[in-house]
Amino acid sequence: MISLAQKNNLTLQVGHVERFNPAIKIVKNFCTAPKFIECHRLSPYPKRGTDVSVVLDLMIHDIDIILSLVKSEIKTFHSIGIKVLSNYEDIANTRIIFKNGVVCNITASRVSEEILRKIRIFQNNSYISLDYADQKIIFYQKTSQGITKKKIKVKKKEPLTEELSSFIKCVQKKGTPVVCAADAKQALAIALAIIRQLRKNE
Repeated sequence: MISLAQKNNLTLQVGHVERFNPAIKIVKNFCTAPKFIECHRLSPYPKRGTDVSVVLDLMIHDIDIILSLVKSEIKTFHSIGIKVLSNYEDIANTRIIFKNGVVCNITASRVSEEILRKIRIFQNNSYISLDYADQKIIFYQKTSQGITKKKIKVKKKEPLTEELSSFIKCVQKKGTPVVCAADAKQALAIALAIIRQLRKNE
């Protein structure tokens, strides 16, 4: 698809809808030098998507977000996962270490009782907590007076609507998509590498 789009001078955008969440756009302004990132994406067992690993079903969205925040190559990663209700991994965890020293811990599950979609970003003297579903951000910061807690205002928008609107504008104005094919290919390559590691450890 990438080669066909390039050959025919077409706009190719990939549907990583979380990138269009207005809260993640704001978080990028506060995420200046991450040290440790923790992601949880949990849901009850679904009626669809169980014909692939939870890594491709859920975790890949957090992989894409992390790659957009951490501008570094991956040094190493270690993953664990198990099959619970399907023939593929239903819960998985991976710990990624980047060459610049950033460490990320990602957990994805489709066998949880609760729905949870959160990312926490730790930096020197600050900590950012983002709830994707509620589009809420809390920014903690160390100051001379102690630890301050600030709720960051987010103008809530529907990410899917934003994604489609952005794509239309890119087509009309020949712009660069927010999630270009190269970004999506990189996220997919990492997700597939994680799955290979999971199955190698079975």
